[in-house]
Amino acid sequence: SQASKRGYMVSFDVNYRDLMWGGDRAAARASVAAILPYVDLLKISEEETDFMGGQEGIQAMAAETGIAVVVETLGAQGARCYWQDAVWELPGRPAKAVDATGAGDAFWGGFLSCLLHSGVHSTQQLTRSLLQEAMEYGNAAGWLCVQKKGAIESLPTLAEIEDSKGERPMSIWNEPCIFSPSLICLDLCNLEAQVRELENSGCPMLHVDILDGYFSPSMPIGLDVVRQLRKKTNLPFDVH
Repeated sequence: SQASKRGYMVSFDVNYRDLMWGGDRAAARASVAAILPYVDLLKISEEETDFMGGQEGIQAMAAETGIAVVVETLGAQGARCYWQDAVWELPGRPAKAVDATGAGDAFWGGFLSCLLHSGVHSTQQLTRSLLQEAMEYGNAAGWLCVQKKGAIESLPTLAEIEDSKGERPMSIWNEPCIFSPSLICLDLCNLEAQVRELENSGCPMLHVDILDGYFSPSMPIGLDVVRQLRKKTNLPFDVH
């Protein structure tokens, strides 16, 4: 409830276990019902539809409690997504399954990871295409998971998911970063000496902020400083 009050997206996986509830499914349903008003993204399995009022009541319950997205996993048959007034299915991928343990966790982890890597931080940013891509990532994650034994060891990495899909839509996350120190952070009275230190450290680029006094307070770094500095170093300038 605190996360919801602070504006964070809240995901919830019912993940009902009969042993943990002593067989009292009604008590589990009551506890879940108390949580649902705080949930934005809900995952249920096809055996847990009664927690949402049955198969026919999923959309109505989602609307009543304010849940933005409900994803129902269908085992080997894939998954079904409920969003706004739309309902669609993503077929499962044929697999030589050796252990289904953790498949639901893998699916949901892949689904949520895809949304986060796509820059989704609120339900207002959701679109059908983003949800479809997240479903595909979850589907691939579950497909990879069932081909290995164990609940943890079988969970795939992002690279494995992307490889299994035959594409790299998120390859930017695997690219090396280039650090570009800002000259504003240097000692401006010893600018040349400090630039030499950066050169000797292997710094590949310098970042120059031109503050002209119109949109921000005037600073000592202006065009004349950049012209003089250009004569002192061969490092590329990243300027704005």
